[in-house]
Amino acid sequence: MSRASSPPPRRGPDARDGARGALRRGLEAVAAAAVRAWSRASRPRPRALRVPGLCAGTTVAFDAHGVPHVRAATEADAFRAVGACHALDRFFQMDALRHVLSGRLAELVGEHPLGARAVPPLSRGTTVDADRLMRCLDLVRSAQRVLDAATEEERRLVGAYCDGVNAVVARLGPRTSLEHALLRQRPAPWTPLDVCLVGKGMALGLSFKWRSGPVLAAMAAALDGKPDHLAAVLPRAPGDDEARHVRVEKAAAAGVAHALTFLGWEAPLAGSNAWVVGGGRSASGMPLLSNDPHLELSLPPIWYLASVVGGGYAAVGATLPGAPAVVLGRTPSVAWGVTNAMLDDGDLWAEEVDGTGTRHRVDGAWRDLEVETQAIARRGKAPVMFRLRRTHRGPLLTDAMPGAQGRPLSLRLTLHESARDLTTFLRLGRARTAADVEAAAEGYGSPGQNLVWATTEGRAGYRLMGWVPVRAGGEPALPRDGTTTASDWKGFVPADALPHVETGRDGLVVTANHPHFGSDAPYYVSNLYEPSWRARRIRALLEGRRGLRPDDLLAVQRDTWSLAAEAFRRTVVLPCADAIRATRPPAVPMLDRLLATTGDEGVDAVGPALLHFVYEHLVRRVFAAHLPPELVERWMGCVNLVDAPLLRAFSDPASPWARPAVRATLLGEAMEAAAKDLAARGHGIDVAWGDVHRLTLRHPLSAVPLLGAAFTRGPYRMPGGPFTPSAGQYLHGRPAAMIVGASFRQVVDLADPEGTARMMIFGGQSGHVGSRHYDDLTEPWRAGATLPSRLTTTPTAVRRLRLVAL
Repeated sequence: MSRASSPPPRRGPDARDGARGALRRGLEAVAAAAVRAWSRASRPRPRALRVPGLCAGTTVAFDAHGVPHVRAATEADAFRAVGACHALDRFFQMDALRHVLSGRLAELVGEHPLGARAVPPLSRGTTVDADRLMRCLDLVRSAQRVLDAATEEERRLVGAYCDGVNAVVARLGPRTSLEHALLRQRPAPWTPLDVCLVGKGMALGLSFKWRSGPVLAAMAAALDGKPDHLAAVLPRAPGDDEARHVRVEKAAAAGVAHALTFLGWEAPLAGSNAWVVGGGRSASGMPLLSNDPHLELSLPPIWYLASVVGGGYAAVGATLPGAPAVVLGRTPSVAWGVTNAMLDDGDLWAEEVDGTGTRHRVDGAWRDLEVETQAIARRGKAPVMFRLRRTHRGPLLTDAMPGAQGRPLSLRLTLHESARDLTTFLRLGRARTAADVEAAAEGYGSPGQNLVWATTEGRAGYRLMGWVPVRAGGEPALPRDGTTTASDWKGFVPADALPHVETGRDGLVVTANHPHFGSDAPYYVSNLYEPSWRARRIRALLEGRRGLRPDDLLAVQRDTWSLAAEAFRRTVVLPCADAIRATRPPAVPMLDRLLATTGDEGVDAVGPALLHFVYEHLVRRVFAAHLPPELVERWMGCVNLVDAPLLRAFSDPASPWARPAVRATLLGEAMEAAAKDLAARGHGIDVAWGDVHRLTLRHPLSAVPLLGAAFTRGPYRMPGGPFTPSAGQYLHGRPAAMIVGASFRQVVDLADPEGTARMMIFGGQSGHVGSRHYDDLTEPWRAGATLPSRLTTTPTAVRRLRLVAL
């Protein structure tokens, strides 16, 4: 078009908004460049570090991807080196995490709205609300129990790790991270209690009952007098296919719904895949092992890759910044992986408290509550005083919920128990045989895990490890009667009674957060499992195949086919198709698109976007008929608990939620709402999945105006969905912004672990925004690439760190 024929520039609001947006983006780009340059200029890169207690000089070789290869004379020296690496690359991540988990976030950053960077399960409220919640969850006391249960040797090794962390902190002070400099904070030393607290944070993140329990209690109160409606939406244990009579402690749930709405209570659940293939199915004749845990994706990533050799310890894989051991990985002759076992690892009790708020009634008598007054420090402001109350079962969770009414709810979680959690992962790094793996699992408490393992001897197997409470009768999804000790836990299921199996040469064990129990199990384990779609798809891709190689396992990890999409089309769309064609002509193009949609949820697939948005709107229309809309949103925040009730509502002829006569109407309304939703985002019904399913990697400082852009990466077009092996989980109610995916990938052929083992994380090894290792692994991760997992060999070093005795 010539200049003469060009249209005149717009002068209206759209033009002004566009100009403001361009100016904001320009300012963000300038600020981001300045922050990255500042980070590069100030980033510490010591070549030598003096560490107290070091037995002998220790060398760390960093490869081209920033992965440290630690070679030390003793285990203690190896863990000192791991601690130094964590502190050099990730100390702000560690420090911020301990502030969150100990209920001291406002002390670090002041009192501010949580906003987009909320602390799960909070999506509203302030940093003080988050601190109040974490103190109610009692993680510090729980961490102390783990430390008290540790052996003298374990405490010595944890102390050595802290020596390495603190050598860096002592040398660099506020220069340990750019974030500390921006916050004008001098880092405090790392302690053995902090190590145990990080482990409790992982257990809390993989525990679901404390987040789903209050939501289900509020739903029970809202459905008072509608037992059929309630029974149809409560989660069901394996084999429990029939609706059952539900006894509800009504007073317990009164007012909880208001508190949940005030706090924005949500539960972005993390899933995982892991499987082991017997040698008879592999090309090498030895077992193959695969693991890809699905966790929240943010910057810096949750895992830190490391190869660690020292004394009897030799392991390579994913470490957790803040703790010394390799959590997921392999030794020279053993490989292991884990998935969340989805145990029902906690309960709520409806307590009767007297007028003073200091006593509760049990077995007809009043007992004193343990009452502790704590000060929540707020940076720049006076502290807020907070009353934390506990029964013999545990803390009162509702003390963290402003506006909660009725009987307070006490909470007991298996992570509150004293357990040998440190022992397991220290022992796994020393494991050389199948017997060593079994011994490592002894005494482990939480989070409950499905452990798969394989050895160079050709053996492979599976074990469920973790505490499983033995309960009295009653509906496990809802609060129990706190006025009687008859409702207390009766101990824990013996470890030997939990599922464990050694596979034969032709064996295949798949774990994908689905149940490993049938209806004939002698004890209740859980009703909080993920739907079995991922497990069924993985098994379908592997069963009947021979000559499997590591690349075949990587291909399964990257598979984006959704059996859930097929089930939705078959169960919901097809039965309503004729009625929609007859009554809603404008919806016919959408109907045809849904009917043509397959299970393919690749990044360029057409159809998944409409299907997912229809699913979201249909959930609201079906369940908001008898539940407050905001409570439906909270339930949708309990990721994937809504899936089975929705399918039942359309498959059960007697469903109280969607009678056959109204199903087509509900689906048609959801289709029209989904089309409007997509149009408001600038898309039609044939939009590619990756155009709406996007991942933005955010840092804790991403919410800071202007500067936050320096720490943020994305958005990226992403494949997969909530139910595909290649996970692309978004929070129901917020389609389709991806928040959970493969945080770590590992495959190992036990015929030649050193030559075949592969691993990968997203993001990068460094938490320093100016480092090239801040995000250099993101594109390879998106492409499905992997890094070699080396233990007995050391790649060419790009940089070295030498640890010397103080």
